[in-house]
Amino acid sequence: MRFDLAHLPDDAATLQTLVRVIRHVRPRFACRACESIHQATMPSLPIERGRLWVYVRDDRPWAEASPPAAAFFYSPGRKGERPAGHLAGFRGFLQADTYTGFDKLYGERIIEVACWSHARRKVFEVHESTQSPVAAEALAKIAALYRIETTVRGRPPDQRRAVRQEQSKPLLASLHGWLTAQLNRLPPKSGLAQAFRSVLGN
Repeated sequence: MRFDLAHLPDDAATLQTLVRVIRHVRPRFACRACESIHQATMPSLPIERGRLWVYVRDDRPWAEASPPAAAFFYSPGRKGERPAGHLAGFRGFLQADTYTGFDKLYGERIIEVACWSHARRKVFEVHESTQSPVAAEALAKIAALYRIETTVRGRPPDQRRAVRQEQSKPLLASLHGWLTAQLNRLPPKSGLAQAFRSVLGN
């Protein structure tokens, strides 16, 4: 018994009737041998790993009218030439992780938009493992910036920029000076010093 899916009825009553017919007829005519599941043997050749790249645009939380979109690319490796090829015709702002393959792309054509989630992550991990009061203070200073962003979420770009210039910029300048001063006090190879350098370089 074969059905052409392109010609199946689209009303619920007819579909329910069809399901009842299949449930009644199938046990009588179905081949039990075809229903058994056999585990496929593992291929003898090595399995190659690849990388799936995804580029997302969704500015709806920032009062942007453009529809959201996502583009996926596959590559067998993680070389910097991959994103360079993907973004060869792109011009605008790019927010990415700290993968060094993106570093050569930033300039006049592609402007880097740093990510606070990545910047604070290592500080958070150090605080979780050591309960360092210095790490806690750093997280509190970053949290103050997050609170400002909460107040401007959904506003037009010009309003967000005005608030950031007035409120966030002084906090960022203060945070930069505080992190630099802490680096002069911390052991250079300590986890917290490495986390602070990551924040300053993000």
